[in-house]
Amino acid sequence: MRRGFTVVETMVALLVTGIVLTAVMSSFLSSRRMMATVMEESELALAARAIREKLLFRVSPTIDGVHYAGMLSGTNAGWVVESGSGCVVMYMGAVGSTLSDVRQQRMRLLMDGSAADRGFINEWTPDKDRYRGWLRSGGIPLADGAMSDAVSYDAVGNDPSGVYRVNVDVNLVVRDLWKEPAYRRERVSVPLMGRLQPMVDAEGRY
Repeated sequence: MRRGFTVVETMVALLVTGIVLTAVMSSFLSSRRMMATVMEESELALAARAIREKLLFRVSPTIDGVHYAGMLSGTNAGWVVESGSGCVVMYMGAVGSTLSDVRQQRMRLLMDGSAADRGFINEWTPDKDRYRGWLRSGGIPLADGAMSDAVSYDAVGNDPSGVYRVNVDVNLVVRDLWKEPAYRRERVSVPLMGRLQPMVDAEGRY
């Protein structure tokens, strides 16, 4: 009766164990990557939608009983996008308790924060530092480093008053240590109140 294993038996057992553990670990890592990808895509989609809704309808939170409008209520009063900086400047009319109760508001949209927590902010929000997280969602930062990277516009000619539509790209990023960063870009295209959308743009496109 033997009391142990031979060297050959031990080596065979170790080899089989290594093969099994390799297969198990490979399956685990693949499942982990797949789940991480699904979670990232879901979180990015929800975060982008939340920021989009706030930009369009409520660019600032309710403060002292005052409800603030969004970019869909913005008008073209002289200029909309500041040249060079890319900051979006809009004057808006927020409807109060009745349709005749229109309250004038304003917005200057720019980027705020470091690379790890970069997001949009309305600089003209009262006590803006207190509400700097309003246009962020889920702690997911913007991938772009400047407003000029995120903002574009459509205009008739080169006159600032010719701007009739502003585009804001919400480009979010999740940096996963296990793989390449995941990005989601969603464009918010906003026509300006009081401006007709032309049939042909500045480049002659319909």
